[in-house]
Amino acid sequence: MATLALVSRPAGVLPRIASGCSPAVLSAASVTSVQQRKLHHAVLPKGKGGRSSSSGIAATVFGATGFLGRYVVNRLGRIGSQVVIPHRCDQYDVMYLRPMGDLGQILFMDWDARNKDSIKHALEHSNVVINLVGREWETSNYRFEDVYVSIPQQIAKAAREAGVTKLVHMSHLNADLRSPSKYLRNKAVGEAAVRDEFPDAIIMKPSEIFGREDRFFNYFASKTIVCE
Repeated sequence: MATLALVSRPAGVLPRIASGCSPAVLSAASVTSVQQRKLHHAVLPKGKGGRSSSSGIAATVFGATGFLGRYVVNRLGRIGSQVVIPHRCDQYDVMYLRPMGDLGQILFMDWDARNKDSIKHALEHSNVVINLVGREWETSNYRFEDVYVSIPQQIAKAAREAGVTKLVHMSHLNADLRSPSKYLRNKAVGEAAVRDEFPDAIIMKPSEIFGREDRFFNYFASKTIVCE
């Protein structure tokens, strides 16, 4: 089972007070710098680790309702992270994700993949963004170009503009512009688009991923083999 390890940078601290001065005489510049950082107590690491601690990670996970997404959310919840899950499905279809984190740490919000403001709103309070959006076939509403190029590009752009410190983008091991597969060609184009918008993005390139709820082994397991 593939796992995704995230390392959060230590959260900042308040400006050091010069010796002989009281907190009441902090300079206006120092106060302004603290306000601009918009630090919230929820992202300050604390505790001994585990579900009821705070890892300092506030992550927005796009595509969390998919096969891989549930494992990523579960891992983030186990280490005490706050997770924002943008989704387009019915709220009852994502209820299985709620127990994966401590009370109030898993947050859900409606999301429109083609609305830039919706994307910005989903990640504006996060310091980590993970893009797991993907599908293995095209539809009349979402082509491969939309799923693997346009949407990741908009997510990367919004993350950069919001000052997100870490962006993780899920691609594929065989992503290649020369591939005969349209799916893999668009994966390669999407990698370049994400890099253009967010140069320090982490590109994950796994091969086939399998697990209990996958569509790989379970497809064959559901078939009845008759032996003569």
